[in-house]
Amino acid sequence: MKTTTLCKYTLLLFCLSQSWGLQAQEVKLTLNITAGSLGYYLGDQKNLVTDLTLTGSIQGFDINVIREMEKLTKLNIAGVNIVPGGFFYLGREIYIIKDQIPRGMFFGLGNLTSVILPNSITAIENQAFQDCSSLTSITIPSGVSVIDTLTFSNCTKLTTFTIPNSVTKIQDYAFWGCTALTSMTIPSTVTTFGNSVFSLCSGLTQINVAATNPILSSVDGVLFNKAQTKLIAYPNSKSSVYTIPSTVTSIDNYAFESCTGLGSVTIGNNVTSLGEGAFYNCTGLTSLSIGTGLTSIGTNAFYNCYSLGTIVIPNNVKFIGLDAFGYCSGLTNLDMGTGITSIDIYAFTYCTSLTSLIIPRSVTSIGGWAFSYCTGLTNIHCKALTPPSITSTTFTSVDKNVCKLYVPIGTSSKYRSATGWSSFSSINEEGTSIQENSIDIKVYASQGVITIENATPEDVIFVYDVMGSLVETAQGTNNIITIYVQRNHIYIVKIAGKTFKVAP
Repeated sequence: MKTTTLCKYTLLLFCLSQSWGLQAQEVKLTLNITAGSLGYYLGDQKNLVTDLTLTGSIQGFDINVIREMEKLTKLNIAGVNIVPGGFFYLGREIYIIKDQIPRGMFFGLGNLTSVILPNSITAIENQAFQDCSSLTSITIPSGVSVIDTLTFSNCTKLTTFTIPNSVTKIQDYAFWGCTALTSMTIPSTVTTFGNSVFSLCSGLTQINVAATNPILSSVDGVLFNKAQTKLIAYPNSKSSVYTIPSTVTSIDNYAFESCTGLGSVTIGNNVTSLGEGAFYNCTGLTSLSIGTGLTSIGTNAFYNCYSLGTIVIPNNVKFIGLDAFGYCSGLTNLDMGTGITSIDIYAFTYCTSLTSLIIPRSVTSIGGWAFSYCTGLTNIHCKALTPPSITSTTFTSVDKNVCKLYVPIGTSSKYRSATGWSSFSSINEEGTSIQENSIDIKVYASQGVITIENATPEDVIFVYDVMGSLVETAQGTNNIITIYVQRNHIYIVKIAGKTFKVAP
């Protein structure tokens, strides 16, 4: 009775202040309640309170009331026990587990700026704070062991966050889109770490890990597994130039997603696995060096990296996945190496600046829409003696009346009768025949000049420095080709599937 009287008296004073015309900016209220009674205490005044402190116990119906408080910005429930009973509605009925912040408890409450959680809770369930776009401060109790999927996703004003030492699990996308976070520290207790935990944290410059953590480590603010063989996450706002350490053999899914300030990356020869979306939406990436250890380039690996002008794919790569280089609209030079056998659907869709395409002899299949909307293509040189299988959509929106198709000597009739290839108006034979051309390409250098003999017009010449960076490209001709470079340097020349080392 004492609590009820106090509550009604507090609200009465507030109502009188409103009737007297006082313009209160902040309305604070402290209540000690029993589970299920918050709606009774607040009545129709629930939309006036901005700062609420609760003690006692709450259940599902109380959470529903909190979610309906239109002006609530600050909530302190440190002294509350969450108990089973009642439910709140978020697309479906959400029921309560003792001492857990339930799924979606604060989902979409865009006015909340600070929350102090109950000291008694042990877990925060998925999407609990998702889209709390005004949240700047939150206190996580020391007993919490789990931060679940999407728990704090899109909390765009959350500037600092401390993960307590009690946490053992951080699940997928837990801090996705927390754009104001600049650094995070993962304690030694975390033994389960999900996928894309810090994706789209565009302000993040450092991810630190306690030295005693058994599964994770960090080097210069970049997140790795303990052995530093897997690169897990690169902070979105870290440096613009990065060389992946030689210990790394795999790059995790979406590890560099939306690192828009990353301009140059070098993937070493020890990297054999590139995860899905590894460099997804790295729109500032202009320089890319891929080591020789890679065998496949997976789904969305370099999707929308529209600043990339040159892509050189190592000879060991056998497969290019769905949308791997989709929307790389700045791409002008593409070297697909000599080992690719399969190109998946949409692999190079909307590479609108690509004018010339060389398809290696090793390719046997190209998926639908793989080169769709590559509207700049004027010539395609397919080296395969047997037409690779394609569909009627593989080259959608490529003008097949303008774009010329070049095929090996003695194979044009096969291409003219093959599905998809037959739609090209101009199919021409060139280069080596089925019996192979016996003329050898010669590359030699002297006095700062690289000289190339016997290159054919369909050959594209790539010159690299010893670090693997592209120095120069040139188109083959029937004449001797000269390329001017710095003296006393070592260069690698790639042409027609052959590699030459020279030192002019």
